[in-house]
Amino acid sequence: MFRISTRTRYGLRALLELSKDENGKPVNLHNIAEKQNISHKYLESIFKLLKNNNIVRSVLGPGGGYQLKISPDKLTLYKIIMAIDGPFSTTDCVIDPLTCENTDYCPARMFWVELQENIVLFLKSKTLRDIMNKKAFRRKIITKGDEIANYSHSI
Repeated sequence: MFRISTRTRYGLRALLELSKDENGKPVNLHNIAEKQNISHKYLESIFKLLKNNNIVRSVLGPGGGYQLKISPDKLTLYKIIMAIDGPFSTTDCVIDPLTCENTDYCPARMFWVELQENIVLFLKSKTLRDIMNKKAFRRKIITKGDEIANYSHSI
């Protein structure tokens, strides 16, 4: 089963916290951990990966913390997932055809390859800004009534 890891989900939530301040002021990891109910130590390990992949930068000193290094308009979900979890695949044979002895004549493999390509295209087409906008959209909808709030669950 293809599944986004908890580490990536938490990383995305933390990046959304960083992107809330349009002025780009550094955000302390303790604040993010508290707001998102994520272990500070776990968040540190995620931010180490994000920093090593040039997605965030650390700012030392009073008022320090982390800032986005890439604009939310340009930071794709694909880049975030790759930074945190590395390459992913719908099946083992998509990444490494040698993992299966049937690769050369398996009709299902072409389906998995096509699915993988479509997932990658989708993730490359969505940015952190897109997620920020959906989050704001959902908040507005939920406050307008139950019949509309139910719609937000299907988005």
